[in-house]
Amino acid sequence: MRQLAQRGRGIVAPVTFRRALGPFDATMIVIGGIVGSGIFINPYLVARTLDSSVLVLAAWIAGGAIALVGAFAYAELGGVFPSTGGQYVYLRDGWHPLAGFLYGLIEALVTALVGSTYTQIVAFSVVIAALAVMPNGLLGRAAAKKV
Repeated sequence: MRQLAQRGRGIVAPVTFRRALGPFDATMIVIGGIVGSGIFINPYLVARTLDSSVLVLAAWIAGGAIALVGAFAYAELGGVFPSTGGQYVYLRDGWHPLAGFLYGLIEALVTALVGSTYTQIVAFSVVIAALAVMPNGLLGRAAAKKV
């Protein structure tokens, strides 16, 4: 989108943006998606299961190390199969075209439809519980004032 901006005396050159994402941008998008979708829902489950905060941090570090190994594996696959399609291409070329097709079908029907809806339902229920059901939530405070 090109716009001309005027400043006091004259017209400034058009503003343009480069349409490209680099490795840093892509990494920040992935990290933002992971942190944004799970950090507010999952930590209490880990903390409830483990006995100390050191074990909780160790579990998160171990999970991060496993995710990093997976990221390295995908980086290698991307170098070996430099074509568009991601996991579908890896399964199609590495195993069999049927494996790629089944992955794409399951991804489209199950993960995309059910997974994102489930995540939204869980996040919404957490917010509603915090606002309404909990004793110190908005409705809990209003009910306590009436008594």
